[in-house]
Amino acid sequence: MLINDNQKLPELLEKILALKHNFKLRLGMMGPNNVLPILDKLVEIYKNPKIYKFIHIPIQSASNSVLKHMNRYYTIEQAENIINKFKKEFPNIVIATDIIVGYPTETNEDHKKNLDFIEKFKPDVLNISKMSIHKQTPAEKLKPLDIDIINKRTTELMQAHRQTASENKKKFLKKTINVFVDIKRQGFFEARDENYNIVILVGDNLLGKNIQVKIKDVGVHHMLGEMI
Repeated sequence: MLINDNQKLPELLEKILALKHNFKLRLGMMGPNNVLPILDKLVEIYKNPKIYKFIHIPIQSASNSVLKHMNRYYTIEQAENIINKFKKEFPNIVIATDIIVGYPTETNEDHKKNLDFIEKFKPDVLNISKMSIHKQTPAEKLKPLDIDIINKRTTELMQAHRQTASENKKKFLKKTINVFVDIKRQGFFEARDENYNIVILVGDNLLGKNIQVKIKDVGVHHMLGEMI
């Protein structure tokens, strides 16, 4: 199923990005089935320096069998094609995705496909949800997986994510990058680079400034910067 008005998104983005104001735009979560018809247009729009190189493509599962049971209107190959096209054009783009763990039909092989997906694409942001069955849904008629199995798979996925996301950030070590400081915390500031990575900074009167920083250390979901 495709949203009939999905062709309007590129038009809207172009109008926003054409505004003369000084700003950065982050596009939020997009279902794979809705991105496919406008994929090439979106990739071109992302070349605009005003848009963060960040995409949130929730795959929900890397198994086509599970996706079919979930009544998702795309295949994992189509979702991967979207990510690959963006990564080809923007190698450092931040990838966010969602996975539902423990769908009643999920097998050990399906779980391994999720792990393989994380290893291959190294998403910077991974939102994991444990399967919960709601009334009056197709899943209500299925036997739920044992909670111990769901918990074990959740732990394995998160461990894989933490390792691969941390490795993914190492390419920024000792690099000098431009950031925009947008949040003041207690004792430090948060900034964003062009890919929407979080960069932690210590200093005075940094809020709202575009500055150059050198990356001194990296974590799973943030990097530590030093002002040049």
